[in-house]
Amino acid sequence: MLVQELEESLRETQSTAQRLETHLKQKEKLYEDKIKALYHTTLTLSHHSSLRTTVPSLFSSDQIVAILLRTYISFEPSSVRLCGAGAGGPDEGGHGRQEMLESSQSKYEEEVREKCSVISEQKATINAMDSKMNSLEQRIAELTEANKLAANSSIYTQKNMKAQEEMISELRQQKFYLESQAGKLEAQNAKLEEHLEKMSQQEQSNKSRVLELETRLREIGLEHEEQKLELKRQVTELTLSLQEREGQVTSLQATRHALEGQLQHAKTELEETTAEAEEEITVLRAHRDEIQRKYDALRDSCAPEAAVHFTAVLSNPKHSRSLSVCVEIPLQALHQFTLSNSLVNTNKSECHNYQHG
Repeated sequence: MLVQELEESLRETQSTAQRLETHLKQKEKLYEDKIKALYHTTLTLSHHSSLRTTVPSLFSSDQIVAILLRTYISFEPSSVRLCGAGAGGPDEGGHGRQEMLESSQSKYEEEVREKCSVISEQKATINAMDSKMNSLEQRIAELTEANKLAANSSIYTQKNMKAQEEMISELRQQKFYLESQAGKLEAQNAKLEEHLEKMSQQEQSNKSRVLELETRLREIGLEHEEQKLELKRQVTELTLSLQEREGQVTSLQATRHALEGQLQHAKTELEETTAEAEEEITVLRAHRDEIQRKYDALRDSCAPEAAVHFTAVLSNPKHSRSLSVCVEIPLQALHQFTLSNSLVNTNKSECHNYQHG
């Protein structure tokens, strides 16, 4: 946005400079015509026989040539400079474009100052020419009076006087025109100075804006650097954590393989133990059945009518020992059977847990 505004301002200044160049060329042409007319008038007056002896000419041919050269010199550099200023264009790239616009702005300010000085010189030249025109008018009036006195009845003198009056009126019109043009040039100069002041203020605001943007850009760069460092630190931490997790996973895999080996070994041992326990259970069941059968036979043999005899036997110390042995044997067998059943159930539950673990 800033670059576009500067480009638009540059285009406006270039168009203003071109208009000023056109106006100055018109003024140059007008001054040339006026100087040529003045030169011819002076030659006419200097070649007049009656006036040549009375009043010397105000402008010699050398002076008129000098005035023409000074006028060309005052106008030619400005047109060259304006052409040079209009030839350049803004660059199309970022910071280079801004530098080109700043250089074009400085060149334009220098050109405007030079044009102001040229305008001042032209105004001084116009004032000098006005004073010379006034003196010329006085001399022409004197010459007119002398011409009237010298050749009152001459037709040539009357025509010459009429031509001189026409020239005087034309010179007065030119004087008024030059004064109006000088006022217009002063107004244009004031407008140019005001425009230059606005451009300088805009340039200052643009510079402050550029400095602010550069400061903000540096701050953003520092924030990005800090974020990069923080991301690098986090990546390093994550890499270390990942390596640590990989080590843990490796150790867990080794532990799992070891546990699988132990589990397989435990399963094998459990299967062997289960087979042995089943064999023992089979033996114990057979033994239990035998004991149950003997116990049933013993219970059946112990009828109620033998209770008195059994009591006597219990009271007899000789037979109490054998009877306790007879009773203890089935009880031991029953206790062993119970332990065997609990062991078998424990082995089955462990086997089930290993298989589903």
